[in-house]
Amino acid sequence: MGCCSGDADDDRRLDLKDIKPRRCTDALFAVIFGIFVIGMAVVCGWGVDNGEPQRLVHGHDSYGNICGESNHKRIEDPNSGLDMSNYKHSYYTLDEDVGFRQLCVAACPGSFTNNQANIQALGLCLGVGPSPYVTNNNPNASSAATQACPSFAYSSFITGVTDRCFPQANNTLTKLSTSEFNGAAEVEQAMADIYAAADIIGWMCLLSIIGVFTFIALMRWCAGPIVWTAIFVCFVFLCCAFGAFAFASVQAKHDLDGKPKEEQTKAEQANFGLVVFGVAFFGIVLLIYTCVVIAMRKRIAQAVDIFEEAAVALFTMPTTFCCPFITAFFMILWMAACIAIILYVATANEFTTKTPDGYISYVYTEDQRFLLWYMIFAVFWGTQLLLAMLEFTVASNAAIWYLNDEKPPGWPLKTSIFRIFRYHFGSLAFGSMIVAIIQLIRVILEFVEHQAKKTEMGDTAACLRKWIFNCIRCLLYCLEKCVKFINKNAYIQIAIWGTSFCTSCWNVFGLLRKHIALISVVNGVAYLIVFIIKLGVCVGAAFLTYLWVRTKEEIEFYALVVCIVFLLSLVLVDAFTDVYEVCAEAIMILVLEDHDKNSPGPFLMSERLGAFHMGDQKVGQTKDGGTHREYRKSSINMNPGGEAYKEHSSV
Repeated sequence: MGCCSGDADDDRRLDLKDIKPRRCTDALFAVIFGIFVIGMAVVCGWGVDNGEPQRLVHGHDSYGNICGESNHKRIEDPNSGLDMSNYKHSYYTLDEDVGFRQLCVAACPGSFTNNQANIQALGLCLGVGPSPYVTNNNPNASSAATQACPSFAYSSFITGVTDRCFPQANNTLTKLSTSEFNGAAEVEQAMADIYAAADIIGWMCLLSIIGVFTFIALMRWCAGPIVWTAIFVCFVFLCCAFGAFAFASVQAKHDLDGKPKEEQTKAEQANFGLVVFGVAFFGIVLLIYTCVVIAMRKRIAQAVDIFEEAAVALFTMPTTFCCPFITAFFMILWMAACIAIILYVATANEFTTKTPDGYISYVYTEDQRFLLWYMIFAVFWGTQLLLAMLEFTVASNAAIWYLNDEKPPGWPLKTSIFRIFRYHFGSLAFGSMIVAIIQLIRVILEFVEHQAKKTEMGDTAACLRKWIFNCIRCLLYCLEKCVKFINKNAYIQIAIWGTSFCTSCWNVFGLLRKHIALISVVNGVAYLIVFIIKLGVCVGAAFLTYLWVRTKEEIEFYALVVCIVFLLSLVLVDAFTDVYEVCAEAIMILVLEDHDKNSPGPFLMSERLGAFHMGDQKVGQTKDGGTHREYRKSSINMNPGGEAYKEHSSV
């Protein structure tokens, strides 16, 4: 149960007979996460008691009244604490005579008017007409605050979500320099276009899912041609770039040689230096790329075999593809809960009237700031924990498939989810907490930098400050990437062996030390395959969307629709390629563990990996030259109902 409690036996074999029964790992961190969730409930209770999220949804006026509700008095002003049940819309006056005043109105003005009678009839004046407000007689208030009526009312439209009156673009508003509202009509049209193209967006998302399934299916038979073609295309691109810069350098050199040095311009000399740099850069990259590909050609072939095996595993266990949907569902629930609590906490402000016009001002308290940071960390920890569960589930499914002669018994997905909550929830909470802490530090760094920019400094000091923050930002980014890489491989170790998080991390470092070349190549091929799938599916979906929306004349912002489809396709493709990538890495680690634990044989991998080499040992053969399948079937009953499986069903 301890974090680093040496619970792994390096001499044990990777076999159903020899993997030890699972037990709870890192239970302390499961308890810590439970306490943390209880703390979230306490924060939620405090926010519900003190927060006013309706203020953000329905809007409010300058006196603290929430539009569309009966209000209590918030500040010492006769216009505070009014019943606004019949005044549901928030309107902002943009007249220089009355300043930026917020009012609750019964209806938003539908057209521009500067007639005072019409303005009074709209309820935009203090103490005049149907307005619920009284005249401001505060002697300390500014002249703008005591002015009863604005000089005009602008044409506006209602946003259905927030009940606010947004100005429509017109010449009057442009002259008033209301830049924050200019383009409101364009926003309205863009939202209408998105609504009109909803069917296109839905069909393209479905097509993206079909596309990524098709690509993964192709990897089952064509991973080799696809990967080697992509490697060759990259080689051709580098050759073309090198050739283009070499030709440009010859031309630039010829132009310079044809002129006396005193007639050569600085631009011509700079251009020649640039193309020479391009020749050197692409030449070095091309040389390194060629040498790496030649030196690693066998490792690349092994990586291709692993990805073919991963495709076979996924389509043998199609329920694994449900993992992204399950994760997305619970992530939406978690984010919705966290956002709701944040809204309650963020609106639990103290009220003051320290403004030039005597209007209400909302101030954050120290307790409120702490609780907001607490909830930001909750967002990070919860999302990272769900992603850790996704990676563990996929890896566990791959382990079940690998260890059961590619015939997983029962429902592997159900077994993997059971393992999480029965044995390894604490380990996943531990790993995800580390990533969440790093992400929180990155957000705090951005906040500190934002606050530091408000301090006046000289140019040299400001430049030094920017350089320091950029360095720290870069280091934290790299640290987060490294921790995520180690965590993912640690989750795979936990899925295979059932060890604690720290022990699994230690095992990961051992594998990296022994097999760094293969692991690096597999990760490189993974990035290449994922890039090919994303490029093919996302660009294809965006192109088809462009052709479709161009046939609909009512859609003006067709580029916006294309971008939305591209981004949604990217999210969907990324979710499924993550499953494929984790499955491939899990099989890679299983192969490495198979080699390390079972050497010199027999091994557990399939005939497809029978030609997989580790040094001088041909993996997939026994000492007497027979295949592992013949050996396994003669020694262990691998049927789902067999005695061997029943004995180790907890594996």
